[in-house]
Amino acid sequence: MKKILISIILLLCAGTYIYAQDYIVFTRQADSLYKRGHYQKAADTYKQAVDIHASEMNKSGARDPFFWKLYENIYNCYNNMAMTDSVYKYMEAAILNGNTSYQIFTNNRFYREYTDPRMQRLITLSDSLYVVSNPTADHETGLALRHMHLQDFRIRQEMEIMEIRKASRSKMDSLYIAAYKIDSANMIRLIPILEKYGYPNASVVGNDYTAITTPLVVLQHADIKFQKKYHKLLRQAAEAGDIPMFSYAFITDQMMVSQGKKQIYGTQYRTVGGKKELYPIQAPKQLHKRLAKINLE
Repeated sequence: MKKILISIILLLCAGTYIYAQDYIVFTRQADSLYKRGHYQKAADTYKQAVDIHASEMNKSGARDPFFWKLYENIYNCYNNMAMTDSVYKYMEAAILNGNTSYQIFTNNRFYREYTDPRMQRLITLSDSLYVVSNPTADHETGLALRHMHLQDFRIRQEMEIMEIRKASRSKMDSLYIAAYKIDSANMIRLIPILEKYGYPNASVVGNDYTAITTPLVVLQHADIKFQKKYHKLLRQAAEAGDIPMFSYAFITDQMMVSQGKKQIYGTQYRTVGGKKELYPIQAPKQLHKRLAKINLE
């Protein structure tokens, strides 16, 4: 009897393992189809992976925190096929399954969609789930930062697309002015947050990538006087692990170059004669030591 029971348990475990492997196999097949441009077949295969993985989780009671990535892959397939209704459908599924980051909205194909009521509804849904997912966070601050981030992205997204399309000088000038106004307004909104909390890390805004990285984005596009004022704060945040050390290095070099000084960490490039090259670097032979000191070697 004992041997029979053990055999049954082993068969159940093997079945679960095979089922899990099926989900992985389908995902890899879909990845391959996507890379080869077979977007409809890839979407259909990702959906099979979703069904298998969802059934597996229901049986085991386990929860995959990255289950939403499968839905993200599906809406990317439809995005490449310009099938807007399906894009919105699977964007919503990704949000409902845990992706509350605004990164989901940062795709150049969406730049004309922000006025679509469906897009606005998804942004509102993402915000509401951010609040639910981070019950102890300062929601007012977190939502304010998230909205700053999206404003910053949207204007630069349009600028990038218009440059690719070789828009008129007057059109580009109007976008530069709009970006300046947004950057100034965002910095004005960010200052009281920085003065109150220092760098608003996860203890302030919860585990939200968008909110946590917003100060970096705003300061990157801010006047140099603000970069200099909050430079020490960024260093402290980087050393505490609240932001990537590379982001600190990037803004540091940006600040140096904008003052006509040599950069320190070698993150800033310029185009000369159609070729990309680094701006001058302080003591280039010592660069590796400086990078090693901040764990970037």
